[in-house]
Amino acid sequence: MEPPQSVLGTALDTAARPGRRNRRFTPEERSADIIRAATLLIAERGYYGVTLRAVATECNMTVAGLLHYFKSKDDLLIAVLENRDKVDLNNARISKAEGFVPNPRERLDSLVKRNARQPELVRLYTVLNSESMGSDHPAHAYFSARYDYSIPLIAHLLTGHFDDPVRVAAQLIAIMDGIQMQWLRFPDRADLFELWTPLADAVFRTATTVDPPAQPD
Repeated sequence: MEPPQSVLGTALDTAARPGRRNRRFTPEERSADIIRAATLLIAERGYYGVTLRAVATECNMTVAGLLHYFKSKDDLLIAVLENRDKVDLNNARISKAEGFVPNPRERLDSLVKRNARQPELVRLYTVLNSESMGSDHPAHAYFSARYDYSIPLIAHLLTGHFDDPVRVAAQLIAIMDGIQMQWLRFPDRADLFELWTPLADAVFRTATTVDPPAQPD
């Protein structure tokens, strides 16, 4: 089942409103609420530390009711990850359909600032990315594929600015993954954007640039 667009934005708001446990959900709202609960629990405990019963309890429903929306724990995990990617791409306004991007650094800075405001999503990604190194993890193939499409996606932003945009994109993603780990472990010591800025500056400064195409008047 494909999760609704921007689940966390709506479901987390819903969770904050009094009386949410007593009202009747539409199927779309219920699916969003399940993904919201699973996202928060997996980010806190890891995939193996979360049961369907724990998610169902958080949503004030039975396991049988939850399985009406997601056939298995693995299906729910993939829905959680797909929703996170949708939220990220929508907020960063990154799309291969777009032509030349005049200021890719501005887009990337915006993505990092956005992540700094949503630590629960960053924690979800970081925990599962580390946890799924083993090939037997249900998200192993997902994260391997994610790198296969996220590097070309960032490289698309950089095309027309650098001689080797794929290499630069891989470096920038490696920086993002590393600083997010440090930020989550030491939130009182590190500011995500402050960690990102000098490292991104170094990559942008040392990468071989090309003359961008002329923009129409």
